[in-house]
Amino acid sequence: MTRPAHAAQIENLEDAIVRCPEYRRALVLQHVTELFLDNQSERVGKLDHLDDVLVCLMRPASADDLAKVSNALVRSGLKLPKATHELVRHRDLSVALPVLKHSSWVSEDDLAEIAETRELEYLLAIGSRPVLSEYLTTTLIMRGQTAVHALIVRNSGARFSEAGFSVLLKIAERDEKLAGSLGARSDIPSALLRKFLAIVEEKPRAAFLRAAPVSVKALATRDTPKKVISDRDYSAAEKEIAELRRTGKLNDSAFNRFAVMQQVDKLTVALAQASEAPVKSIERMLSNTSEADRLVMACKASRLRWATTVSILNNREGCASIEGDELKALGALFESLSLSEAQRTIRFGASAKQ
Repeated sequence: MTRPAHAAQIENLEDAIVRCPEYRRALVLQHVTELFLDNQSERVGKLDHLDDVLVCLMRPASADDLAKVSNALVRSGLKLPKATHELVRHRDLSVALPVLKHSSWVSEDDLAEIAETRELEYLLAIGSRPVLSEYLTTTLIMRGQTAVHALIVRNSGARFSEAGFSVLLKIAERDEKLAGSLGARSDIPSALLRKFLAIVEEKPRAAFLRAAPVSVKALATRDTPKKVISDRDYSAAEKEIAELRRTGKLNDSAFNRFAVMQQVDKLTVALAQASEAPVKSIERMLSNTSEADRLVMACKASRLRWATTVSILNNREGCASIEGDELKALGALFESLSLSEAQRTIRFGASAKQ
C-alpha cells in the first residue's frame, strides 16, 4: 500500500513534538488549529493532511487543550474522521461532549460503542443528537436510564424499532411523564398503539392522550360505549357452560357455534368463565362497536384462535361487521398480546371499566 506523500512529514513532526516542552506543544496545537480550522479558503485538498497533523499534535496534549480543539472542530464543520474518533472517545467529558453532541462526522460504530459502555453523561449527549438510528435508540433504551428514555422520546430526529417502542410503552404503563412524551409521537406502530390504549391504566392513559395528535385521540374515543342495562338470567347458560368445561368441550368450535347462531347468553357466559372477566364486562364488549379492542383481549385471554375471534367480532347483535384495515389492525393487536397480558388486563382491569 502506497504511503501518503505527507507521511514522512508527520513522522518528523511527531519526533519534534515529543522533544518540545509542554507549553510549547499546547501553543503549536493552538496555532495549527486556528490556521486550518479558521481559514476557509485553505481547506480544499488539505483535509487528509490536517487530520493526520491534528492527531499527531493531540496525542500529548492536555484535556484543556483538547477541549479547545473539540469545540473548534465542531464550529468548523470539517470532516476529519481520525481527529473526531480520538476526541469523541476521550474519557474527559469536556473533550468528548462537544463532538459527541454536535459533530455530524462521528461514526455510527463510535456512537454504538459509547452508547453500550459509557456513563449517563455520554448517553445523554448521544440522545440529544439531531439524528438517531434505530440501533442507537434501542441500545440507549436497553441501558435502562429514565432520563435517557425521556430525552430520546422527545427527540423528533430519533427513529425507533418496533421492539424499542414496545419496551418504552411497557415502561409508560407505570410512568405518566414518559406516557405523555410518547403521546406526542406520530410514529408508534398502530398495533402497539392500540395495545397500549387497551391495557394501560387511567392516569398514564390520560397523560398519553393529552399530548396525542387528533387522529390518536379519535382512535381512543371513536365511540362512547353504551351502558348495558340487562336483567338477563344466565342460570341455564351457566349450567350448560359448566358442563362443557367439565367434559373438555368448551373449545373454539363451541365458541364459534355460539357466535354464528347468536346464542348470546351462552357466548357471554363462556367468555366470562374462560377469561375470568365479569359477565357485565363481557355483555358490554359484545354489544358495543367501540369495545372491539377489549373483546379481542377477552378472546386472547380465553385462549381462542384468531379465526374464532373474528367470528365473535362479526356476529355481535347490533354491531356492523369488521373488515379491511380495521380487521387487520385488530389482528395485529391479537398477535402482539401475550396470554398473560390479556389475562391480567381483562381480569384486573375489567372491574374498573364496568
